[in-house]
Amino acid sequence: MSRRHDGQRALVVGFQDQLAAGAADLLPSGVPSGTVVELESMDDAMAILDAHPDIRLLIACLQSTQLRDLYHVQVLREQYDHVTVVVLFDVSSDVDTAQRTVLGLLSEFVQEQAGDAAGEALQQSAASRGWPTIEPEPPEAHGYRLTPRQLDVLFLVREGKSNKEIARRLDLSEGTVKIHCMSIFRVLGVANRTQAAILAEKFALEPPETVPTVPKYVDLRRHVG
Repeated sequence: MSRRHDGQRALVVGFQDQLAAGAADLLPSGVPSGTVVELESMDDAMAILDAHPDIRLLIACLQSTQLRDLYHVQVLREQYDHVTVVVLFDVSSDVDTAQRTVLGLLSEFVQEQAGDAAGEALQQSAASRGWPTIEPEPPEAHGYRLTPRQLDVLFLVREGKSNKEIARRLDLSEGTVKIHCMSIFRVLGVANRTQAAILAEKFALEPPETVPTVPKYVDLRRHVG
């Protein structure tokens, strides 16, 4: 890994070649090489974290039986609180879903580093290499049905809050917030948080403290102001 890098880095750690291989090759022009780094094991990840404080995202594709790797994940969360850790277990049972998850996380990460256009370019690069595309669901099919927690996150996205700020406000991990954002983007049929925030301006959303916890899903068409 090169030690010269002006931005932040993401690590992809996995044992399934069909998932992890090629993630670093998806980077579009304008995004520094080394922004996404692929490693074979959690041992490799732990070995470079201290030397590279610019690492902000770690996506680990693990087997649930790998106790040593689970221990490493726990250490990461306790000692490297500046790193967002997302763990995917047994991804070989559903590689397409796992790839979409990794692609969504990397796309958002790249957008934060280089803008919305870079995230969209990364998705196009992934599609050209055979990765499954992240297809938004058409709004007519679901009526903007979001869970109450997703409404909380959408309200704060509309307010311009970062994932870290949302995580602190809602007492969630930053990785959980990223997953919520990906789900929200799909439901709203948008590609990024800027588009989600613009669309959310049409909704009469309530602050997180007062968003109802029931029913399980809320139809946003009833919230249109």
